[in-house]
Amino acid sequence: MYETAEIPAELIALQRDRDHAADAVRAFARENPGRLDAELTRQWSAAVKAERNAIHALHAHPMMVLGPNRFKIMRALRAAARIT
Repeated sequence: MYETAEIPAELIALQRDRDHAADAVRAFARENPGRLDAELTRQWSAAVKAERNAIHALHAHPMMVLGPNRFKIMRALRAAARIT
């Protein structure tokens, strides 16, 4: 398994960006249940797009593309993003 120290700082930053975007989507859904006016729809779309972009950036990192075992990298990465 990968150790936290083996995960590059830029990859940890990408994971944090993804976590922040996912939290924003969840918070938005909790705060606005069932509301679908135009402004809320635009805000929801922007939050989901930000999360999707963060996920794409994370998965495009060379360590994620070239890593021998992506599952182990993701486990260590999630732990590193929580710890540091």
